Amino acid sequence: MGLDGEGAVSIVELVLYAPLMILAIIVCSRHGFSRSSGWIYTIFLCLARISGAACQLVTYSSPSQGLFKAALIISSIGLAPLLLAALGLIQRFIKWINLGSMHTNFFETKPFWLIKILITVGAILAIVGGTNTKPAADGTIHPETTSQAGIAILIVAFAGIALLLGLSSKYIGVVPKLERLTASALALALPFTGLRLIYSALVTFLHDNTFSLLHGSLGARVGMAIVPEIIVIATYILLGFRLEKLPADVEKIELTNSDRSTTRV
Repeated sequence: MGLDGEGAVSIVELVLYAPLMILAIIVCSRHGFSRSSGWIYTIFLCLARISGAACQLVTYSSPSQGLFKAALIISSIGLAPLLLAALGLIQRFIKWINLGSMHTNFFETKPFWLIKILITVGAILAIVGGTNTKPAADGTIHPETTSQAGIAILIVAFAGIALLLGLSSKYIGVVPKLERLTASALALALPFTGLRLIYSALVTFLHDNTFSLLHGSLGARVGMAIVPEIIVIATYILLGFRLEKLPADVEKIELTNSDRSTTRV
C-alpha cells in the first residue's frame, strides 16, 4: 500500500521528534531527570510521538486492528506529558517566588498534587477508553464514555494550570530576570496546549467528518494537534537551554511553610 497524507505526516513526525528527543535528553541531563522539573515529560512525549508515527507507518505494510488501536492509544496519552511538563515548570517558577517573597503570599503543594492526580486519572481513562474502542460495522470508530470522561478531567487540570500561572505571575517581580522566562514560555505554550485539548475534545465528543479518530480531516489534526504539540515541546526545550540548573537551596524550598502568617493559594 502506498503512503497517503497520513503516512507523509508520520514521516515528518519521525524526522522532527527524533532530534527533539535528543535535545530533550540533553536538557534533562542539564537540569536533572526528576519528574518535578517538568522536562522529563518532554522525553515521554517525544517517545510517544515517535512510537505512534512508527505504528502508523507499519500499518501500511502489515495492517491490523491491533496496530491501529496501538496508534490510537499512543496518540491519546500525549496530552498528559504536555500538562505535566507545564505543571513542573510552574512549580519551578513558584519556588523562586517563595524564595523572594518571604513576607507576602505563597503557594501550597495541595494544588499541584490535585492537578497531578487529575492528569493521572484523565490519562488512565483515556487509555482505557482507547483500549476498549472497537470499530463499528461501517468501519467508523466512536470514542468510549471513559475516553470522554478522561478528556473532561484533563480540561479541568488544564484550567487549574492556567489559573496557577495567572496567580503566580502577579509575583514575577521577585523572581530573577532569567527565571522570568519560565512565565513567558508558559504563557506562549499554554494556548497551544489548550488548542490541542480542544482538538481532542472535538474528536471525542463531536466526532464528525472533520474530527474523527480515523477518518477525520488531516488538516485539522495537523493544525490543531501535531503543530501545537511541536511548538510546545520546542518552547520547553529551548527554555531548558536558556535556564541554569536550579540551585540546591531553591530546589529544596517547600511550597508551604506554616510559620508564615500569609494568604495561601
